[in-house]
Amino acid sequence: MAATPDDTTGIGDIELLQAPKLPMTADAILKDFTHYFGRLLGRRTIRLNSPFLYQALVFAARDRLMERWAETRKATESAGKCRVAYMSLEFLMGRLLSNALLNLGIEDETAEALSRLGIELEDVYEREHDAGLGNGGLGRLAACFLDSCATLALPVIGYGIRYQYGMFHQRIEDGYQVEEADAWLREGFPWEIERIEYAQTVHFGGRSVVYTDPTGHTRQEWIDTEDVLAIPFDIPIPGYKNGIVNTLRLWSASATDEFDLTEFKPRMSSTSQNSMPAATRTRSPQRTRPRTSRWCCIRTRRPRMARSCGCASSIFSRRRACRISCVTESRITARTSANLPRNTAFN
Repeated sequence: MAATPDDTTGIGDIELLQAPKLPMTADAILKDFTHYFGRLLGRRTIRLNSPFLYQALVFAARDRLMERWAETRKATESAGKCRVAYMSLEFLMGRLLSNALLNLGIEDETAEALSRLGIELEDVYEREHDAGLGNGGLGRLAACFLDSCATLALPVIGYGIRYQYGMFHQRIEDGYQVEEADAWLREGFPWEIERIEYAQTVHFGGRSVVYTDPTGHTRQEWIDTEDVLAIPFDIPIPGYKNGIVNTLRLWSASATDEFDLTEFKPRMSSTSQNSMPAATRTRSPQRTRPRTSRWCCIRTRRPRMARSCGCASSIFSRRRACRISCVTESRITARTSANLPRNTAFN
């Protein structure tokens, strides 16, 4: 239900009326848990090794954080206070579910609600993956700083990077430590809120040109850039039983809406292509130019022809990984063509 605006109020100034606060009892938590498990996640059977128990419980706890999160932002904005921005490349926040229930003061009520379904709260805790946002003391220090500021009711927002893969996931195999990529987002991350309305376009490369505007002033313009869309994801950071919820904002890189398919077509025009003899338009096994590496073609958004090889890549085309891919494929092509008749063409 929306508040009635006056004649000077724009549509962007209308705020929804606050709904009643959610109860913190075991009955209310159980009701919300079953609602999210059955209706949002579409599950009917409870399996302890399933990640959906954890996700449903996170949604129930997050609803109670959202109320305090909105109140914290409103109080900070209405008071006109400044906020501290803490930037770090790493944030080792740990497992957020147990921390959220503890700070909300509903850990016992949640355990009682789950016990009615034959579920142990500790088993649900074990289903949570640590957010792979760091690998050392710097990340843990940043996490402790955000937790402390929320407990002290200080308006602080953390800024970091939403890494798709964590630093590494380690395991012991035959007595040795083995590192693997930590795909911590594989099962989703229900704590985050995507804020697409705050997305920003980040420019790389390009060049600047000088021109004169209609008023006669000299201007400079940045053109021919490689663009990346930066999308923020907000994570609530609650204080200990004080109703304060601060924000950790992580930025994720994504492709922009612009996608030029003509960049993937051959540079040769259709006129010159048709004027060539049919024999020269086929792929000859005696050619010296390496084949285009498909691996690096699909990695980039706007490819360019590299100078060092025939690989259709962008600004990464002259890196070592790309060169190895092209050279390897070229050697395979030459080795294969050596065993074929001279009149054999590649399909």
